[in-house]
Amino acid sequence: MNKRHIIIEIIIIAVLIPALLLLSLKLGDRQYYIGTVAVMILTMLPFFLHFEYRMPTARELVTISVMAALCAAGRIAFVMVPYFSAMTGMIMICGIALGPESGFIIGSVAAFVSNFI
Repeated sequence: MNKRHIIIEIIIIAVLIPALLLLSLKLGDRQYYIGTVAVMILTMLPFFLHFEYRMPTARELVTISVMAALCAAGRIAFVMVPYFSAMTGMIMICGIALGPESGFIIGSVAAFVSNFI
């Protein structure tokens, strides 16, 4: 891995996220929504950068995107069933089959997309 990418990931994790948290505390009452979404995006960014650096194939990208869509649809379909999460099991299986980076990307994208519903 390139040293420049590692430095960017360390800066995001060690500097930008704490600075954003401090800034969101100073903004006031209802600004924590913006701060929460920004922290969530900054938390996912190092994993996405690391994933993009290894240059995945088109077949792997299609598999990841379809599994993320199925996980989001599974969360939405079973929202009325208490204590049942189809998304968790699917993400665990994807993480075991495709690797931890792909499992994290599937889980984070599925959670991010399904929260819009």
